[in-house]
Amino acid sequence: MWNYRLVQSKEDNTVVLAEVYYNDDGTPYGFAEAGVLGEDTNEAREVYDMMKVAFTEPIIDEDKDIRPYDDGGIIATL
Repeated sequence: MWNYRLVQSKEDNTVVLAEVYYNDDGTPYGFAEAGVLGEDTNEAREVYDMMKVAFTEPIIDEDKDIRPYDDGGIIATL
């Protein structure tokens, strides 16, 4: 499972809009910076609308909240 969230970087303390990936138990295990991308304007707008939800959720702290799957987390099954 994944969604768009704001993540505070442990490296330089900045906040980035990211695709956050979750273990089966719901804990985040990783993220990747996100960009608005679509095959056309409508699809790009749909992605943008999904990204806006991230601003209504608590910020994920990379150092405290991200639990790598090799640290006992369970990889989400697709």
